Amino acid sequence: ENFSVEVLDIVLLAFTQQYKKENSKGCDMMKEVLARCPNNFQRAVQHELQQIKAGHRNSSDLTNGNLLSEAVFEIALIAPNVLNLVLPAFAEDLTQGETQTRICAIKLLGALFSVGNFYKDFREVFVDFKRRTGDKDVNVRRAMVSVMHTLVSDKSELSSIFMQDKWSVNGEDREAPMRTLMLDVDERVRKDTIDAVVELCVQNGDSVPESLLRLIGDRVKDKKVIVRHAALSGLSTLYQKYCAPFDRSAMSDNITDKYAWIPSQIIGLYRVDQESRSVVAKCIEDICLSPKDSDRPLSAVALDFWCVLDAPGRDGMVSMLKRRNQFSELFLRLVNMRDQFGGGDLDDPQGGAVEGDLITK
Repeated sequence: ENFSVEVLDIVLLAFTQQYKKENSKGCDMMKEVLARCPNNFQRAVQHELQQIKAGHRNSSDLTNGNLLSEAVFEIALIAPNVLNLVLPAFAEDLTQGETQTRICAIKLLGALFSVGNFYKDFREVFVDFKRRTGDKDVNVRRAMVSVMHTLVSDKSELSSIFMQDKWSVNGEDREAPMRTLMLDVDERVRKDTIDAVVELCVQNGDSVPESLLRLIGDRVKDKKVIVRHAALSGLSTLYQKYCAPFDRSAMSDNITDKYAWIPSQIIGLYRVDQESRSVVAKCIEDICLSPKDSDRPLSAVALDFWCVLDAPGRDGMVSMLKRRNQFSELFLRLVNMRDQFGGGDLDDPQGGAVEGDLITK
């Protein structure tokens, strides 16, 4: 049975956002028709999509704006097999000359990869998608950061693929996409990536591998100020989320290993320049003086912070205390509270070491 182009156009337009708003019942009805007619009708819809995408239906309303992409996404939810011969055509847009064309393709394919097993079923398309992390245009790479952030939020199984697993193209090994973008030549891409990873980690600590957090730690020494500050702020946020609200002795080894290095990394930037000193001091004050989502006494939070510092970190803290009177006064009071632990070094409630004395002088 043949279906007219006009009828197929009406069906496809029913899946666009504007039509859904104006006639949601009509949209639901069209979805039902497409899902229940797997033979001739679905093949006709698939052919029409191919024709529109190839530019052979210039009279179709679906050639306007993002209407075709909207229809394709809705079809993916109800009859994904209809896209078997269509999706590769959209993948070709990933390498087209126009920047906006590549960005639109990234957004559409990203949305599709969040559905079902599209990223497995269309492996070659998925590889081409990941290759856009090396696109020549910075706006395309920034779009990749945004889309991968959304993908990991919606589909946690993709976290290791984007953040940890190496992959290869034509026999050439490559780092995970997020790692690549965190080392991008453009500071805006590096900052976007740090912000995205931190937000994902706040949402779900298990979704981000420690190795990627360590890479953020390296970025506190980035040559660009906006990247350094993004890394400092992000690390401070993660420590406040996963360490500050909890007694250090009660934390699991996994949590300790994953986040306890953060205070020393933050303090390590204190001596770089005046602007960095201000940001570092603000991060530490936020952690120790204004802990988020924590009912713990400030003294306990600050003491735990001190206890996880390595030797350079403690030296840096001493330097900072000499410069910041407000923080220094409070921290010294907290150190003097060590008597309640039996005296001695704060790392050892039983007493014995002398670094606590160094700070009180």
